[in-house]
Amino acid sequence: MSLRERQKQVLASKDVIRDARPGAVYTVTDAAIRFPATDEASRSYHAVRWVILIQSTRLCQAASPRTVLVLPCSSSHRGKLGSYDLSVPRGTDGFDAEAVVAYVSLIQPILKADLKQYQGFVGMEFLSDIWRTLASVVGLSDGQPTKP
Repeated sequence: MSLRERQKQVLASKDVIRDARPGAVYTVTDAAIRFPATDEASRSYHAVRWVILIQSTRLCQAASPRTVLVLPCSSSHRGKLGSYDLSVPRGTDGFDAEAVVAYVSLIQPILKADLKQYQGFVGMEFLSDIWRTLASVVGLSDGQPTKP
């Protein structure tokens, strides 16, 4: 495989990446997302998974790095929410499921090439909730989760 072919595999198309910014909701290849506490063999994979981008616009839209930081989301969460999980408010742009959870503690890089389709933007109020919770996750605040 040529270098050019390998680069195409890890770069997102300009049509996909043009809306990339913090708070953007995308569908991605489900296999690109890792859930460390889950036995991968027993995990139910879906055609796509929704994620929220949380990296700066400049880095999201640039060719380098080839990765982008995302928060995986789920509409099939069971049980009590973890301290750093956020319920996505109903009616949030980009989500059509009734009860969606954003796993802030599972922030992870994925290849930009795994971004499939822009779905919408979570809005500044919910993005602010994400930033506050993320600050706790990475130790930039008092360490206490912030629930809206």
